[in-house]
Amino acid sequence: MSIRRINGWWLRPIVAALVGLMFTPVIVLAHSKLKRSEPSANQRLAVPPVMLRLWFSEAPELAMTTITLTDSAGQVMGTEAIERDETDKLAVRVRVVQALKSGRYTVSWRTAATDGHPTSGSFSFTVLASAAQTESAGVSSSSGAVKVEKAGDTRSSMVVHRETDSPLGMADIGVRVIRFVCLFVVIGTVVFQFAVLRRALPGVGVAGVIARRVATVGAFASLLLSLVAIARLILQAQIFNANRGTISLSLGQIVGTTRWGTGWLIEMSAAVVASLGFLVARKTKQGWVIAAAMATVLSITPALGGHAAASARFTSLAIITDALHVFGASGWLGSLFILVLVAIPSVMMAATEDHWRQIASLVNAFSPSALLFAGLVVITGAISAWLHLGSVRALWTSDYGRVLLLKVAVLSTVAGTGAYNWRRVRPSLGTEAATRRLQRSAAVELIAGAFVVCITAVLVAMEPPVQ
Repeated sequence: MSIRRINGWWLRPIVAALVGLMFTPVIVLAHSKLKRSEPSANQRLAVPPVMLRLWFSEAPELAMTTITLTDSAGQVMGTEAIERDETDKLAVRVRVVQALKSGRYTVSWRTAATDGHPTSGSFSFTVLASAAQTESAGVSSSSGAVKVEKAGDTRSSMVVHRETDSPLGMADIGVRVIRFVCLFVVIGTVVFQFAVLRRALPGVGVAGVIARRVATVGAFASLLLSLVAIARLILQAQIFNANRGTISLSLGQIVGTTRWGTGWLIEMSAAVVASLGFLVARKTKQGWVIAAAMATVLSITPALGGHAAASARFTSLAIITDALHVFGASGWLGSLFILVLVAIPSVMMAATEDHWRQIASLVNAFSPSALLFAGLVVITGAISAWLHLGSVRALWTSDYGRVLLLKVAVLSTVAGTGAYNWRRVRPSLGTEAATRRLQRSAAVELIAGAFVVCITAVLVAMEPPVQ
């Protein structure tokens, strides 16, 4: 089997997986949920509220949050600007500036957490007293006091409120998949250069050829990542502004006023600088330093715009764990991608007298680093699961847990194939037959890795059970 035939057949299952996800029916995945409110849903008040407070499952983006109060006739009541509650980062508040007469009122809300995925909902409460009665009772309009006439229905708003969630469509899933692939390749390229190539073939002529080709792949992946970032920003604006009425956020407002936008800007900037660094690396070694620095930054950006940054507990630990998980997966699968598609074919095309031995040297240098990064993936994955699941039972009782189990199962296939390469294939390297066998088994490992990326793209958009 020739290298061309191998390169052709192993790409087909990956393409099929991506196409399958692109045409998957729209998925509805909840994120920042309303946990409770003051007034609570269906509460009956003797005194009209002068402050509305809402608590969410994730820290809400203030710029992406709207709260509207309407009476039974649909008239919008006057309120001040939304503020973040200083006592709880998961809460926001808005002051009611218009006197509320007796009647039923509806609070409609829309928000998004750091991951940028918007949710919306509404709940109602009833005022039994008029504004005049409120003043005669001696209640200050600035106190924010809410008096309940009777115990009655003061259940949590999560029980009786109405909530809707913006759908996660095929375009969103496709962009997420491509983004992760680009991140893995960019980071994996740097890892391969420093942890594999420089150790395996020091001073060997073909090493320079491989380094230039690896740098080219890194530059292309970085450039594609920046284009994907632009697509993500446009999709984010479209998703958030859908059905939002006359109030909308521009691209500049999303980037400049939200934490999601800050994470996006960091990733976009790092991708652009990384592409320049890889281009410089084709000629000088200094370019690799720039590329390595930007690859490190890029490993952190998924956490800055995901569940880790929005986590209500152990936020710093969640961000660090997520960043190390991305770096570990990229160092393992991303560098394997470079080894199979760039390094080995380059050595074979050079056709030097000892090219089979050079391939063996590359694999022998790759194996210990792959083992190290795979271990990092396992450790950080376990910590991340503990942070997001909340309990072992959630593994099989929640959608998030079941998808996570699927990811673990496929990842086990990747690890099993890697172990086979380590124990059975690597010791026999040095001949053409052993190299061909390595290419076939490594292709299987990459195919399984591609499915892991696809599953991850869905998993990061799902609501963790701990919320």
